[in-house]
Amino acid sequence: MSVDAPQDNATWLFESPTAPHRSEAEWTIWFMDLVAWWVAQSAPLKLPFYRVSANGCFRKAGDLELCRPPLRPDLKVDRWLETVFPAESWPLALHNLRPDVIVRDESTRRASLIEVKTRGASVRRNVDNYESVVEFLVDNGWSAQLFYLLSAGHEDGPRGDWELLEERRSHIILWEDVLAAAIGSDIHKIKTDLKYRDCLNYLIEKLPPA
Repeated sequence: MSVDAPQDNATWLFESPTAPHRSEAEWTIWFMDLVAWWVAQSAPLKLPFYRVSANGCFRKAGDLELCRPPLRPDLKVDRWLETVFPAESWPLALHNLRPDVIVRDESTRRASLIEVKTRGASVRRNVDNYESVVEFLVDNGWSAQLFYLLSAGHEDGPRGDWELLEERRSHIILWEDVLAAAIGSDIHKIKTDLKYRDCLNYLIEKLPPA
């Protein structure tokens, strides 16, 4: 199957030679630009999150509210935990960790940690560490959750990411839903080429995932 043909999941965008070539870090920034655009509209942005079974089927488990007017979240990308939560006495075992995205609200002490995956990277390497981060924050009075931002076509690797995510009852945000949220935004209109926009429109027709 050619990777240049639109498929029903976002992995096509990460692999296609005609889609914009972005690293995982660049896709993370693109995601944050989209969240920032929604914040600037003073409009709520909710993304569904799911639990997954080892065979790749998804079941909606709730909604992640990334911005809720009039509150504006504090958005951090690839920042040391100690700098984002300086008031906490972080144990040495959790030093030198930099979640891809942290969305925090100091007034309500709510925090969402999001690990971004596009292609060629398993969630397995840091799953224990980030679960420990969430436990530490909860123990210190935060309402904290961990999410993985993945495509429905995520490469789950030889040891099976889907199996691991099912076992841990992990929360999954789908790139397909993020791309759907980009339809009609400036991020969609300005920062993407025609083929890319066509693919976004194609993908939105495929939601929700089966």
